[in-house]
Amino acid sequence: MTVLEAERKIDIAEHYKINRTYAFAHLKHCFPRWLLVALPTAWQLCKTLTELARNLIKFKPGATKPRPKHPKPNQKHAYKSTC
Repeated sequence: MTVLEAERKIDIAEHYKINRTYAFAHLKHCFPRWLLVALPTAWQLCKTLTELARNLIKFKPGATKPRPKHPKPNQKHAYKSTC
């Protein structure tokens, strides 16, 4: 939710998005601090949103690169005889 709010706060070009991995890691550090103080102030929220909005990644539509399939080196042992 905060990533979406940060995206609305600044004008981002069409093919850029906020790095959500960084956003989750950053918020993981902020939440315990905020819970100790009770609630974050408006200044802290604005500072966090601008920090999230600074870390952009270029999004290339249709540029997915699926990993190659690797066959398992060993046979399945579920039906191995126990004689």
